[in-house]
Amino acid sequence: MLRKLCIVSVALLMACSSQVRRPDAPPSSGGSDQVPVPDIAQIVLYARSTGHADTPIVWDIRRIALDRADGSRVEVPGTDVTLNMADLEQGQKLLAVSEVEEGMYTGLSIFARNIYDAGTGETVPTETMVFSAKQNLVIVAGNAKSVFLVIDRPDPEREGALLVYEPRLTIEDEDPDPDGKLIYVANELSSNISVIDKQLKRVVYNVFVGTRPYTLAADQRRYRLYIGDRKDGVIYEMDMLRQRLLRATQIEYVDEPVHIEPVPTRDLLIVVNFGSNTIYIVDSFTLQVIEAIEVDYDPVDAEYSVYFDFAFVLSRYFGTLSVIDLKNEPVEIDTTLQVELEPAGMAIDDNMGWLYITNSGSTDMSIINIQTLGVDKTLGIEKTVSIGIGAGDIVFDPFGRRVYVAMVDTKEILCVDPYTGVLEYSIDLPAPPGRLLFDIDEKKLYACLPERNAVVVIDPSARRIQNWIETGHGPSSIEARL
Repeated sequence: MLRKLCIVSVALLMACSSQVRRPDAPPSSGGSDQVPVPDIAQIVLYARSTGHADTPIVWDIRRIALDRADGSRVEVPGTDVTLNMADLEQGQKLLAVSEVEEGMYTGLSIFARNIYDAGTGETVPTETMVFSAKQNLVIVAGNAKSVFLVIDRPDPEREGALLVYEPRLTIEDEDPDPDGKLIYVANELSSNISVIDKQLKRVVYNVFVGTRPYTLAADQRRYRLYIGDRKDGVIYEMDMLRQRLLRATQIEYVDEPVHIEPVPTRDLLIVVNFGSNTIYIVDSFTLQVIEAIEVDYDPVDAEYSVYFDFAFVLSRYFGTLSVIDLKNEPVEIDTTLQVELEPAGMAIDDNMGWLYITNSGSTDMSIINIQTLGVDKTLGIEKTVSIGIGAGDIVFDPFGRRVYVAMVDTKEILCVDPYTGVLEYSIDLPAPPGRLLFDIDEKKLYACLPERNAVVVIDPSARRIQNWIETGHGPSSIEARL
């Protein structure tokens, strides 16, 4: 879901919108040469363990450094971190996301301030407070390097293992071409995309991209991932087979792109610009703007109906739904509907012809009958379902025919039967949920937790959290490669 956004004054909004080009003069967009490659690299450090330890050991890490062949060390900034070994029982722990100099490194060293028993607080005896792992690491400018530290715990059966804590560190390098089914997470605050292996349920690769990558859209036919940078107004295209950025387009006058909606039947992208109150219709092959359409203030979401060939744009400030008929030339707004207070997200059920809208400022979820658009061009709210205040993102499960709603204020996810209006169950979360993804391959629900730098995997059949996956900082959007 989109984080709560401040409502600025109407005067300021009108000042912003006055700079937007009209549809008859689409803004220009350039090629990848207009977006410079960063002259620094990024390193993303994770830790995991091999086995179980009876003693709840905690590492108080004061710094982590990369080792050079000449014996010198380059400090990884921002690595003052506490590592509780109990955290590794759930999988993989994110240690740091930092910018570093490119080059060849021979290994990595961890400098501990203290190692102690989490239960008693007593210091654990160890022969050294510096732990090293040796392996050549090539770090390239403009790329992210994912490093996985594997901590082999001492065997309690071994003589002396209980007296002196001496774990062994090894480095597992990233897989440059991960196979299988993948999940992509945009980490707005760490400038990268986390690539998650769905079978392993952990991050296996990272891609360094932009300044604040905020929104993702996947084209499953061409294995392309489109990334919108909220700060720079850049749209990136990424190859989901090779995990490589292909190009980037700096779109003129873009202000805070917060959502990208693919229109695969027409090879188009709908880019929703929150700051400039516009949507851009973009050619997905060339990344060139075809049309620029002004909508109501604070557009936050868009949905495309494959069956009806309409696009729907949700604007937060006045609580309106704009309908775009993509069959028209030029493409323009066909009709507008008033919905509830502060709408936040949408999901679509093409089979029923229903559009579901959550409203963060209202207790109701709106259900729109979109079948009437193809008959008499009318649009109205079919019914409302009471779900409570503070709703955010929403996704539709085409198999169970249920909708899942992210409730920001209460830190939970609701499962709702939209046909009966019955709230079937809720799942408590440790932090407010952000964007949701229903993976049609696994039939699992993924939820971003921006405040915890993690994604949770929920099993709808068991009605519980199945996995916890640490990503980068501030995960803001999520997509799947099927």
